Amino acid sequence: MSMEMVCRFSPLVFAEIYHILNDQFASFKPLLSRLENNGLSGEWLLEAEQNYREKWESIIPEVSQETANSLALSDDHAEFASFLLASLESQGSSADFSTLLISRVNSQVKESCPTLSFPLPGSFQPEIIGWTLGQRLQIPGALRTAIPALMPYDEDAREAFMGLVNHFYVLQELPQPWPEMMCSSLYWRGYGIAEALRADTCQNGNEAIRQLQAECNRFFEDGLRQRINRHLNAFGEKRNTLSHVAKSPNRARFVEVIAAVCQEEEVDLTMKAITQFVFREVTKQMNDPKSSNAYNDRWDNALRWDLEIY
Repeated sequence: MSMEMVCRFSPLVFAEIYHILNDQFASFKPLLSRLENNGLSGEWLLEAEQNYREKWESIIPEVSQETANSLALSDDHAEFASFLLASLESQGSSADFSTLLISRVNSQVKESCPTLSFPLPGSFQPEIIGWTLGQRLQIPGALRTAIPALMPYDEDAREAFMGLVNHFYVLQELPQPWPEMMCSSLYWRGYGIAEALRADTCQNGNEAIRQLQAECNRFFEDGLRQRINRHLNAFGEKRNTLSHVAKSPNRARFVEVIAAVCQEEEVDLTMKAITQFVFREVTKQMNDPKSSNAYNDRWDNALRWDLEIY
């Protein structure tokens, strides 16, 4: 199957994003600078919250399990919100922001649309990873992943990540124990994505993983950081074993590695790490000064007109 890789959220999600930004970060200089460069003031955060909340309240009577996603706003809204969130990069992990956002959205949905059942439709499933806004994907099984509001500019990395997410979906449709080749392929593809993301600065995938690991360490939640680092430190060696099979005095045996990579925790850590790498790349893109011009007047010329209520 092929999944649509686009972030489209309910107006409620944006109302809550701008509520938190206004409540906790309204005096944060990089955010204010980003707003000002787009012709907006700090007071705009409250205005944005109110506009999105009014839009949400106007569509509540129409919202159901079947209609929720069709009532979502265009992905341009998610991209612009992510552009603003990226200015908070120096704040370390975005996990607390993400947790608060999800909690507020769930609470508001329970209050306003009590007939909606959990898990909620995708338009109510935001997640912020490395200060990039993403959408949690509704997939079978216990493990979760997300897609960013904007994909990496590199076309090869973008297509490779989309393929990885689709593979992850299919894998979880299967009963455990999972086929060894399907779990091994997460290593092959993950290694390749890391290599593509840092092709300009690294000679190979091992170097790329180490560089991305160093860049992303401050974005991992405290409880996850140690597990991810231990996983990534052995990633390249495991990938080589899975590729070459033959015994080597310099690495673990193939039969030992495949026993490990098929475990649910290994699959989960691989997806969490590669997803973090991709979201980190999007945050980096958003914070490139050349990107700012792409968002000039986006609010006045496009987004606010979607919120007009007739």
